[in-house]
Amino acid sequence: MTPKRKIARIDLGKNRIDVEEIPTDLRLRFLGGRGLGAYLLFKSLPKGCDPLKPGNCLVFSTGLLGGTGAGPFEYGGVAGKSPSTQTISFS
Repeated sequence: MTPKRKIARIDLGKNRIDVEEIPTDLRLRFLGGRGLGAYLLFKSLPKGCDPLKPGNCLVFSTGLLGGTGAGPFEYGGVAGKSPSTQTISFS
């Protein structure tokens, strides 16, 4: 049985937090933090969103091996729209 993974959507403008499960098929399609982060940004950002204005979002995620104790192979990352390139960037 696949463990249930969750996502928290935090809206600072509305002081609201929504928690939902990430469907297994979505997790299998977009493996790891980068893949899922890119997908969530693509679905969440309004078209033409200015990276430095309200409406932009950041995705904090863990890698595919996060929480496994695999040492340097588990990492946390942040994905967002870059103000310099206007494309998705990862750290």
